[in-house]
Amino acid sequence: MDKENDPYMGLINIMRKEGAEIGSVSFFIGEVVSVAPLMVKFGEICVSQEDMMINQYLLKGHKRSLSLALTMATGISGNRSGGSYNESFSSHNHDMNTLGIPSGEFTTLDDFYVGEKVLMLMSADQQTIILVCKLG
Repeated sequence: MDKENDPYMGLINIMRKEGAEIGSVSFFIGEVVSVAPLMVKFGEICVSQEDMMINQYLLKGHKRSLSLALTMATGISGNRSGGSYNESFSSHNHDMNTLGIPSGEFTTLDDFYVGEKVLMLMSADQQTIILVCKLG
C-alpha cells in the first residue's frame, strides 16, 4: 500500500494539522529498535514494552474470534477409505467447493521487526505512552 492510500498516514496528517493549530502534539512516530525485548525509539527516548501500553491486536499470540460465512473454496479433502473390499470404497479424496466456519478462534502470528515504524500517543498528563498501530 502506498503512503497516499494508507489510512494511518491519513490519520497522522489530520493529527499533525490539528496539533499545529492548537500548538500541542501528543503523538510520535517511533521505530522498533529491538524485538525481544520490545523497545521503541522516538526522538532521543527509548521505551520498553513494560513502560508503554500496546494495542493488544498487535501482539503476537493474541487470540481473536472469527466466523466465516459459507464461501467458495478450492482444495482437496484428505484420502479416506470406505472400509470395504469393493474397489469403489478404496482410499480416495474429493474436491472441496465451499467452506464455512460458523465459530472459531485464530491466533495472530505477526510480530514486530527492527526498523518498523509505529504510531505512539502520549496521554495529556504525559504519564502514559501508547503504541497504537504499525505504519506502512
